[in-house]
Amino acid sequence: MSEEVNNTTIEAKENIAETVAREVKAQQIGTVYDKPDGGQAILLPGGALAHLDALDPVLPKHIEQGVTFDDPDSFCRYVNDFKVAHTRGFGSLEHNKIKAVIDYHDHAEKTRQYMAHDATLLMPMDLDWVRWRQIDNQPMTQMDFAYFLEEMAHTVAKPDAAQLMEIATDLKVLRDTKATTVHRLQDGTNELSFSENDQTQNARGRKIKIPEEIIIAAPVHFGGPVLNATAKFRYRMQSGVVHFIIAIMNRKKHEQEAFKQALADIETATKVPFLLGWDE
Repeated sequence: MSEEVNNTTIEAKENIAETVAREVKAQQIGTVYDKPDGGQAILLPGGALAHLDALDPVLPKHIEQGVTFDDPDSFCRYVNDFKVAHTRGFGSLEHNKIKAVIDYHDHAEKTRQYMAHDATLLMPMDLDWVRWRQIDNQPMTQMDFAYFLEEMAHTVAKPDAAQLMEIATDLKVLRDTKATTVHRLQDGTNELSFSENDQTQNARGRKIKIPEEIIIAAPVHFGGPVLNATAKFRYRMQSGVVHFIIAIMNRKKHEQEAFKQALADIETATKVPFLLGWDE
């Protein structure tokens, strides 16, 4: 009985297919309708409908997926969920990214893999660190420096931000220039040597001591640990106008070390080898 039912079903499907093919050749097929189940219905002459079942999707034998993360914890959880013995990770200082290739080549078996499943962690720099980078070694007027401090006071660990704000808003530099020596040159002209002495004071005439260094407290990367970075603090007189210069000491080295530490932390959290380099 079961064989008869199956044979009847097969014959019915074959008859529908034959009918559709015949009507296509005759160009007598009308509207094609999409069915909710993913199949289609074709209107045949006389008002009959030929129902075509939805085809099962043909899935690849391996996972083809690329996922991008903004948060290290989410990245690590994903890698831990899908990692296999030959999963490998890479980190690029140039791209500011970390990537785990889940199905990387199997070095133990010396076999090639598809390398079609990967997870990428974006490592953008923290907005506060970006602001400090923008003014690194760039002369600023007192007004520009005051505006900058208003925005970034929360990242100044030392000295007190109020002290820096006083310098930015009230500083006056009194420069005393004196001729010290006279040198007679061979052509008969005289060359004068000058010494300059600056007195720094506020608008009320009180002396202000200008710090030589400031400590910046800000993470290098978004979501990363706070870094205490030392910066040299200087001022210059240009045409009678005071300009401030902040020079972050070893800035590039700080950025490299922060990236390498992030890579090491991810390796510890996932137990997956991460290399400093990039998979092209």
